[in-house]
Amino acid sequence: MRRLLLLSLTFALALTGCGKKSSSESTYLLPWADANGKYSLQEVAISTLTSGHAVKGQAAEIYAEPNFSGSGFSGHIAEPRLTKSGHVYVPMDIESSLALTVYAQFERIYQFENTIGTAAQLRWPRKVGIELNLTNGDGSDHNNAHYFTALDVVGILPYSLAGVPFAVNQAIVSHEHFHAHFQSQVMNPLAALAGLQVVSSLENLFYGALSPAMNSGREGQGPKFLNDLVLRAWNEGLADFFAVVYTGHPDLFSASMPKIAKARALDEALRPILPGADLEAAANAVGFDRSHLLGMAYAQGTALARILYRASISGVESPRAFLARVMNHLHEIPAAVQDSYLTQVLDFDRVLPVLLDGFPLSHNVCSDLQLTMTKATYMRGFAACAGL
Repeated sequence: MRRLLLLSLTFALALTGCGKKSSSESTYLLPWADANGKYSLQEVAISTLTSGHAVKGQAAEIYAEPNFSGSGFSGHIAEPRLTKSGHVYVPMDIESSLALTVYAQFERIYQFENTIGTAAQLRWPRKVGIELNLTNGDGSDHNNAHYFTALDVVGILPYSLAGVPFAVNQAIVSHEHFHAHFQSQVMNPLAALAGLQVVSSLENLFYGALSPAMNSGREGQGPKFLNDLVLRAWNEGLADFFAVVYTGHPDLFSASMPKIAKARALDEALRPILPGADLEAAANAVGFDRSHLLGMAYAQGTALARILYRASISGVESPRAFLARVMNHLHEIPAAVQDSYLTQVLDFDRVLPVLLDGFPLSHNVCSDLQLTMTKATYMRGFAACAGL
């Protein structure tokens, strides 16, 4: 993909440079996915930019190589260098191309969310940083993307692999965007109900909702320590599901990270969703090893996402209507788990009766639920399946 962008740059430099003067709909030559999910340079229309010189508008504000500030990002909003060929604006460097591509994606996400009725759950325009200057504790500084909870911003780090950059990958960008919904509808209200401080991703960069106590052992911790992992599983699984419905493609990662693509694809075989007792047993067995437990959380997130995906394509209602149903139930999660959050380890499937409340069950959906869920949660949450 970098090669494609460089080809764009070479083409652009052969033309007469110009700046974009109009804030009405314009067409740009950008790396973009076609109907089959394949990426190439395409003409992409953008209609909500409010400036001809900065990448900002109704949908998003895109910051280039930013640092953090108390209100989000410090630094400058991207100012693309453009040239024009006929009716198409062509970015003259990689940063310009990435900034406009990310904005175009958020414009589509904003339109999508208005269509399904969930845009009001968040504040717009969304703040997004590209080519983020950030280094993890282990020295890594590339090939990742994050939603930062305390600041309510998305950061996309530089990409150095051989595939599609994360800033271009529409599944990855929409996945990170969804985390803002989970934070606003679940994590923040749950923290308020439980009288807890919201965990900041800046304090615990690559581990999101994991408790900071994960870094120093379990001493003094109750079930909340492991329930943070359960919440992480729900957050990651639902973000994958959102991205798959939004893009229409169940394979999220093959374009950018093919090594994990099959493990995270939602059209693969269903997996059992585990009880909290299994998480607790695993934690005791491995001595609360962070990487092992985090891997378990991601695997359970995929199990959750796959059962939701199967229900969304069951024919009972459209995938978009099903996604809207799920997202409109997010705010009910805190009250549903509040009593157990600090006192017992939650089952990973505890959230399904909340998310599927009111969903017209079918025989096939019930069969899938029975196959994947713990018996206790299935009997408690889906008793109506017995009559099908």
